[in-house]
Amino acid sequence: MKNQFNKLTKIQLIIFLATFIGSVQNANCQTFSEKNAVINLGVGLLPTWYSGNSWFKTTVPQTVLIFDYGIKEAGRGVIGVGAYLGYAAKKGSLGPFEFKGSFVSFGVRGSYHYEFVDKLDTYVGLMLGFRIATITALDPISGVKASRSDFGSNDFNSKLAYSFFVGARYYFSNNFAAFGELGYGVNVLTVGLSYKL
Repeated sequence: MKNQFNKLTKIQLIIFLATFIGSVQNANCQTFSEKNAVINLGVGLLPTWYSGNSWFKTTVPQTVLIFDYGIKEAGRGVIGVGAYLGYAAKKGSLGPFEFKGSFVSFGVRGSYHYEFVDKLDTYVGLMLGFRIATITALDPISGVKASRSDFGSNDFNSKLAYSFFVGARYYFSNNFAAFGELGYGVNVLTVGLSYKL
C-alpha cells in the first residue's frame, strides 16, 4: 500500500507540474471565484480500503462529499478552503466468521483554482484529516468474536490521513458541473456532479 501511495504521489506531482507549466497567460478564473461555494457529490473508483480480497464485498460504494469555498484571489487564480467526507462499507465471510466493516475518511482542504479553458475549473491542493476503519466479525455458531489482530491487515487501523489532490470541474450550466478528482481518500479517483451555490 505504501508503494502504491508513493507511486500515486509522483504521478500527481507530474500532472500538477505539466498543468502549471503549460498555463495560458491570459486565462482567468471565472468558474470559481472569491466567495463561491461549491458542493461535489461523487462515487469512488480504485478503492484504497481493503481492496485486495474477493471475499470482502462492497455493500455501500465509496461515496464522497466535498465542499469548496473561494476565500481570496491570488494572481489569476483563487485560493479555496473546504472539507472532505468519504464513506464505504463492506461485508463478507471467511471460514466460520461473518464480517462487516466500514471506512470513513474526513478532513479539511486547501486548494488553488485556475481556469485554463473556458468553463473548466482546474485545481490542486492538500488535505489533512483522519481515517476511521471499523470491523466486526462473529462466528454465528459459537458466538465467538474475532479480534482486530486476527485480520492480518493494516486496512483496519484508524489514523491520521493526508493527501495531495488534483481535479477539474466542467460546467455545463451556470450552476452544475461534472467533476473528476485524483487523490488519496476512500478511493484514488472520484467522479461525480458539482453544484455551485
